[in-house]
Amino acid sequence: MFLIRDGIHNTVNSLFEKKYNNIEDKISRLVSTQKETTENNTTFHPRVANKSNIPLTEEELGLLNKGLKYNLDHKHRHWINNLALEAENAVTLLPVGDQEFTRHQVARNIRKFLTQQTQHRRQKSKKGKEELRILNQIKDKLHENRALVTKADKGNSVAIICDVSMKGSEHAQLFKDSFL
Repeated sequence: MFLIRDGIHNTVNSLFEKKYNNIEDKISRLVSTQKETTENNTTFHPRVANKSNIPLTEEELGLLNKGLKYNLDHKHRHWINNLALEAENAVTLLPVGDQEFTRHQVARNIRKFLTQQTQHRRQKSKKGKEELRILNQIKDKLHENRALVTKADKGNSVAIICDVSMKGSEHAQLFKDSFL
């Protein structure tokens, strides 16, 4: 009995060893053939096109590079209270039989939000306040120089243009001969 088991065990081990050695050889051959690195000559266009004479700091460009759809991390002071009031308004529109169950679910989710807010308050508040400060700097510069931030014609780029140039380009687009 032991001889049969040992024979089967030795045969299985030798087959597995042969199989694993074969796989190791294949892997080493693949690795050796793929060691060459290809150079990436892709050039990317800048995400922010500053067509005005407004100087922007690295922080401001960094925030603008995140794009127009970027959601600031800053939350208003009483956002959870507003959320609870809006949820209560929505619950009152439901049928009477569903209101209590939905209120219970909403209350549980709001408690979850409260615990998450207290856990992450210090980490995110610094980032949110810093981004809000940078955003206000950009807003002040744009207001002083009568400029605006808009989506560029192509791609997801952001363009900063003077208000006067915007009116001129719109006027040219509307009244050039090829348009009519």
